[in-house]
Amino acid sequence: MPPGFRVEQHGPRQLRVTTLHGLVFGTFSDQTPAIEDFIGPEVLARFNRILGGRKIEIIGRFVEVLPNNWKMYAENARDSYHASLLHLFFATFKINRLSQGGGLVVSANGGCSVSETIAPTQSDDTAYAGMRSVDDEYMLRDPRLIDVVDEHPDRVRHQIVTVFPNFVLQKTQNAMALRFFTPDGVDRTNLEWIYFGYADDTPEMRQRRLRHLNLGGPAGFVSMEDGCVGGFVERGIATAESEAAIVEMGGAGIESQATRATEAAVRGFWSLWRRMTGI
Repeated sequence: MPPGFRVEQHGPRQLRVTTLHGLVFGTFSDQTPAIEDFIGPEVLARFNRILGGRKIEIIGRFVEVLPNNWKMYAENARDSYHASLLHLFFATFKINRLSQGGGLVVSANGGCSVSETIAPTQSDDTAYAGMRSVDDEYMLRDPRLIDVVDEHPDRVRHQIVTVFPNFVLQKTQNAMALRFFTPDGVDRTNLEWIYFGYADDTPEMRQRRLRHLNLGGPAGFVSMEDGCVGGFVERGIATAESEAAIVEMGGAGIESQATRATEAAVRGFWSLWRRMTGI
């Protein structure tokens, strides 16, 4: 190189990075606020629920290829009412239904959210009335797959935390995972799963987490539908390019709601997307 060449003048763009409970977040923008302010206090509290004061250990990871645009999966992660409609395993084995308690929290900027499902008590088990169950023809050979230990005193069984644009922190039963997704073309997305446990897990709890991991991922009893439904939706949309429809599930705003029957988090994602892209 010529004598006047300076590496610092020709390096790649520098990321601003910060950490939150050991997770590293980055942005190219000089205007992005501190991560705590970007996420917002209510969503941050759900981060703290899972990660606060705990040392984690990675117990599994893999990459799944989705046949759809990455923004379709961003919607999927924020759609808080599809779980009991799309995922038959949830309904069959009494894990998730919209009549259960729970709700949706959306950050002030619209881009971050939390969907929570509360397990009913024995005295309030009407959430599953009329559903398929293990008492009927569908049974598990190993019922330990849905054997849950309540690690927190809140009965939250299913929690999905999203951070704009492409990050998810989830806890389903006793399985915990990070998800992030990146485009690999206009109609192809790489979805990376990173499963983790706590460093102080007992051997029994670690085995329980590993069993519950079978609910997620490309062949998971729950998540396998998410791996293909984005492609189904995009192919369906392509057949009706001249058509338009609006479904105002839960209204038209992006406010937090005491129900999961809402698209407030999806609308929140697109509202922040439009502001950031100037559309």
